[in-house]
Amino acid sequence: MIYDKPTQDINWQDVEEFCRQGIAENTYLDYKEDFPNNLAKTIAAMANTLGGIIFIGIKEDAESKPITPLKGIQFQRGLSERVTNIILSNITPPVFPEVGVCTNDDSTLALILINIPQSHQAHMQYLKIQGCISEPEIVISLRGLLILVRLNGFRKIVKNQFN
Repeated sequence: MIYDKPTQDINWQDVEEFCRQGIAENTYLDYKEDFPNNLAKTIAAMANTLGGIIFIGIKEDAESKPITPLKGIQFQRGLSERVTNIILSNITPPVFPEVGVCTNDDSTLALILINIPQSHQAHMQYLKIQGCISEPEIVISLRGLLILVRLNGFRKIVKNQFN
């Protein structure tokens, strides 16, 4: 259904059926009601661990389980490109997940599925604040928590361990 179908072939009904199973968010699965400010961080964290799936357009309950029926987000052209732009603007080296957009029956609402592969590289997120680029950060996901390590701090830890 979700795991055994190519991302581009998944439709609204497939996602609805998956969500009815009530699987809570975890290290490999994340639900977002809309585009979050920390999407790049979540993508980098999943790529830096074991990969995973992010659904945008799905609200979750207090137990981090999806709420059905699904609400989705307003459909507009360029939703998958928006994901790609967030990645290319904020993650180095970039991650290239499969991105699928599926719409409801009348094509007014959309769900976005981002299928992130596990990577053999460390992907760093750069924050852009008032036109300045921050120190690079490595982000990992552990049991649904995002753990952030600033690269300079990581270098100091590694240097102290081996000296």
